[in-house]
Amino acid sequence: MNDSKPERCCKQSAPQDERDGGRNRQRCLLPCLYGNLTHRDCQSQASMKGRQSDGQDVCRGLIADPDTLGLLPALYAALDAGHTEVLGYFMRDAGAWLRVSGMTEAMDMASGISATRLAQVEAEISASVLGDALNFPMPHVAGAVPGIDLGDGFRSAISVDHPALLISGSLDGRTPIEEQADVVRQFVRPQRLLVENAGHNVFEAHPGVKARIVSFFRGEDGPDATLAVQPLTFRRF
Repeated sequence: MNDSKPERCCKQSAPQDERDGGRNRQRCLLPCLYGNLTHRDCQSQASMKGRQSDGQDVCRGLIADPDTLGLLPALYAALDAGHTEVLGYFMRDAGAWLRVSGMTEAMDMASGISATRLAQVEAEISASVLGDALNFPMPHVAGAVPGIDLGDGFRSAISVDHPALLISGSLDGRTPIEEQADVVRQFVRPQRLLVENAGHNVFEAHPGVKARIVSFFRGEDGPDATLAVQPLTFRRF
């Protein structure tokens, strides 16, 4: 573990200005993954209280794919030991987390969420490790622009009688296999391809994925199949 001096606490950080894009503020909030971490070099040695959701935002990005998921235990251990300097590794791409594309948000608002499902989400937030961060920006932007939500009729179950190729990664932390069941049941003629040890971004995980996509669009039906990539490796900083 790196024993270099950790990041300075909020009181010691340089003033935030427009040029730093808020990075000083983010560095001070993100160490509070557990909501109560102490910066060892803070003169007052006071516990910092930050938004727990900031740490949850980092984690939701890490669990998407095995390459970054393998860093999560080391991140927890480092923060628990007070080594908040490791967060500099993750803050390199902090701007990407906050970027608004327009199309993505419009699709989320159009898809919306039913009152029943929203009530379920809100009831489960307190018991969830990642709170409401996993599917950000939903349901946060639900109803933000009146008239865009397509309504419960759009969200009702359908039956798709066309052939469909469904590709999944067994270590997809953003869309777990178990939570895909509701969608899979709506396909009458699904052809499934599971890539063991792959994550959310599964299409480039194994060369066999591209080959299967090409054969599918050629009209070649095939049985459900499984490919495999190297198992998850947990890494240290």
